[in-house]
Amino acid sequence: MVVLTTVLALCLIWFGTALVRQGIRSWRGQTPSTFLARSLAANVLAGGERALLMLGACGCFLGAMIGLGGYLSAAGVIGGTTPPPPSAALVVVLLILLVGVVTTSLTGIAIVWYNRPRFLVPPHLRDQPGIMSVR
Repeated sequence: MVVLTTVLALCLIWFGTALVRQGIRSWRGQTPSTFLARSLAANVLAGGERALLMLGACGCFLGAMIGLGGYLSAAGVIGGTTPPPPSAALVVVLLILLVGVVTTSLTGIAIVWYNRPRFLVPPHLRDQPGIMSVR
């Protein structure tokens, strides 16, 4: 189980980093990624390109959270029969990761659906309507 958790966490962090790199390329106005172009509708693809940075950050936060949870489970800190009480620093780190996952995922969804908040959207894509916007 530890190996599966580690592999999942590393894959999520790798995928999140790849999305962040594509998002930086989009902010610079370079050629956007076309790896999803054949499987998604045009408006969903445009929404995904607008939210690459947020969705990549969400993947990194989620991978770190899963990796830390797997490590703590393997170390016996959480999930055992009588685990010791967690330290305050551990609780703070897990809370920061949870807030990061929730915030970045909800912001990414808002960017895809409504193209809001505009300051997190690449400048050349700010005039596009969101998926849920009335045209």
